[in-house]
Amino acid sequence: MALSELSQATDARLAALLGVPAVLLNIPMDSGSLLYQNLESLYSAHWRITLRPMSRFITRAISGWALPAGNELEIDPESYIRADATARANYYTLMINAGIMTPDEARNLERLPPRGEITSAPTHENQVTQNAGV
Repeated sequence: MALSELSQATDARLAALLGVPAVLLNIPMDSGSLLYQNLESLYSAHWRITLRPMSRFITRAISGWALPAGNELEIDPESYIRADATARANYYTLMINAGIMTPDEARNLERLPPRGEITSAPTHENQVTQNAGV
């Protein structure tokens, strides 16, 4: 048992040295020392403290090597630090009601097509009839 605790402590120290929160690696922690209210703030802090500085170093190196002059590679952290759907919906509602944003702009931010361009996904029956006619 003592070796197991020592191993967990070593793992936690290595994670801290590499800038990775131990919780993301499923390393048990004391519940009293948890600094983050929820996973959203944990991911946000991990992005700001570790990943963003590392990504800047890497993207500048790749940009200088692989891209034409004047172009720069950029990493979009949206999928890693994105707020939950309810928080985003509340934000969009507030912005649309205030007249700051249009519904189509909100749909664009959610990577949805504008309302006039919504098409239904092909069903199996539609595909069979289309293939039969070809």
